[in-house]
Amino acid sequence: MTTILVTHDIEDSLNISDKILIFKAGVLQQFDNPIKMYCEPANCYCGRILGELNKILIDKKNFYLRPENIKIILKSSYEIMVESSLFQGKDYKIQGVFKNEKWTLYSKNNYKKGDKIYVDFDKNDLIFFEPYCENFFQ
Repeated sequence: MTTILVTHDIEDSLNISDKILIFKAGVLQQFDNPIKMYCEPANCYCGRILGELNKILIDKKNFYLRPENIKIILKSSYEIMVESSLFQGKDYKIQGVFKNEKWTLYSKNNYKKGDKIYVDFDKNDLIFFEPYCENFFQ
């Protein structure tokens, strides 16, 4: 049975859908399964609408990371200054600054404003968008 559900609740759409369509101003942006949509968005609009993204400059190119793909470790060259730690039930949503960029990540531990934490990530989790997409994030 085919059912079409129109929603703005991203979690519901990811949980119950076999396929998702994303439109912007009546123009189809992406049509795919939820995992591919979330992990490999077709463009910056699809990437942002499906969840938070953190920007990182690597080799003079902007890449993006989903918050859940960032791991807190003891020491690295990636340092975040904590601005807030919000209890979300099973995790804390950590918001901080990384090289003048606002970042969000999740942790089992609570941190205080001003704490420095070190993070790392798998390079395979980086998402790249063409430079013209940069204006979307402004």
